[in-house]
Amino acid sequence: MTNTLQWLNLRRLGFIAVFLSLLTLLQLSDPDYFWHLRTGQYLFEQRTLPVGDIFSYTQAGQPWILHEWLFEILLYCIHAMLGPFGVKLITSLLATATLVTVYTTANRILDRPYAAFFLTLLFFIPAYMGVSPRPQIATLLLFALFLRVLTEFKYSHTTRTLWLMPPLMMVWTNAHGGYVTGLALLLLFTACEWLIYLIRPHRDAAQNHRLVTLLLVTVTTILASLVNPYFIEHWLYPFKVLGMEAAKSYVSEWHSPDFHSFPFQVYLVLVFVTMTAAMYRRMRPDITELAVMLFFVTAGFVSSRHIPLAVIALIPFAAVTTAQLPFTQLLSSEGIGRLSEHYRRFARSGSDLGRTEFILNWLLLALIALGLLLYYPVFHAADIEKVNKIVPVKATEFIIQAGINGRMLNTYHYGGYLIQWLYPNQKVFIDGRADMYGDKFLQEYITISSGGAEWEEKFEKYKIDYVVSAHDAPLVQLLTMRGDFKLVYKDEVNSVLLKDDPKFAQIIARYGK
Repeated sequence: MTNTLQWLNLRRLGFIAVFLSLLTLLQLSDPDYFWHLRTGQYLFEQRTLPVGDIFSYTQAGQPWILHEWLFEILLYCIHAMLGPFGVKLITSLLATATLVTVYTTANRILDRPYAAFFLTLLFFIPAYMGVSPRPQIATLLLFALFLRVLTEFKYSHTTRTLWLMPPLMMVWTNAHGGYVTGLALLLLFTACEWLIYLIRPHRDAAQNHRLVTLLLVTVTTILASLVNPYFIEHWLYPFKVLGMEAAKSYVSEWHSPDFHSFPFQVYLVLVFVTMTAAMYRRMRPDITELAVMLFFVTAGFVSSRHIPLAVIALIPFAAVTTAQLPFTQLLSSEGIGRLSEHYRRFARSGSDLGRTEFILNWLLLALIALGLLLYYPVFHAADIEKVNKIVPVKATEFIIQAGINGRMLNTYHYGGYLIQWLYPNQKVFIDGRADMYGDKFLQEYITISSGGAEWEEKFEKYKIDYVVSAHDAPLVQLLTMRGDFKLVYKDEVNSVLLKDDPKFAQIIARYGK
């Protein structure tokens, strides 16, 4: 009983509080989440990977690399068993597991649990944007695990955990295309560690043996990434995405971070403070520390979707820097012990809290859980309204209710939600799978949706029956002015325009505005 009572120290309380907060506050509104869920359902029911696109009529049969199939099946199975709550649960668990992994990495370096704990929570602020029910959440955890193993190798000279990376890579390769960041991390780390060894005037035989093991693991991990349904073709996917200019210019998460936003401001401050503090370290950063940190920090400045990975990569560097700064004496276990003693004297007139300290932690956890439980219905009371501002919840309900069927033209980030609710009876014009659609089609879609040059010619080519879009979109205004599409639905965000055709005459007569 005593051991159970004392299990809940302040750090564990903090991680549980983070988990419960994520579980409470997470909204299932990410546009891509919906098509991932529907893909998982298709894979589970059909027991096979589709040979080409199945969700759109514009790219029907187009080769489609399902590089996230493993996560999508997991996502669907959890949703089938526990519903939306299950999706929130697994997302919160994976995010918290990432946080705990990062904490153990920082603590391994600092050997000061509370300093590592608060450092991890601070760095988690900009990483929070990566928490969503999408396959990228698996990348965050696996990237953190890779970094944990490599940190053990570098600072503790441990090689046995290196062999965890090949099996982890097999999972990663089939769960998310971000596996390429794991390969980049491993290759960069291995090259830098060998470079440090080769330029040293005196070479240690034991270190040579460790580096040979590291090299063998690196080669094995690369080969492990070939264990996927598409073999080498799977390797080409990340480079295809990186080369898509239209996708990078149109999809917001590929844009450079906007430093007017609070999480991005925190990221900028953390990078600046960490790099500035590194100048005052007792020992200069070595090639590996600098290369890994700069590579991923730069990636974070190039694209906001890389910021969570950049933050994870920055934490070991920040931990080493913190451990080597003069003020770290204040964070020593002895210093914390003195602060704790002062706290106890202040709280209990000099008496030792003892078991009372852990009882207070359990009471605080109960209060947090109760508070979040009471807040949950308040926070999610207007979920439909909140989600409707991101995806067309109400417009989709109208389409189903009115019996509208045909060739739709939908907004890019609406596609996933429409797939979830209308497939297989209807297929979308476009959705979040930018890699499958390709640059040429994306550019054509952008021209149509924005009313660019020759938009009518491109629009007519697809024989569109109805349009689902934000009511203030240029295309909606142009079609309304043209007169051959009738407004049949409008809410505070979205509109549905139906072609003025005899086959839709009854629907237009009933719902026409």
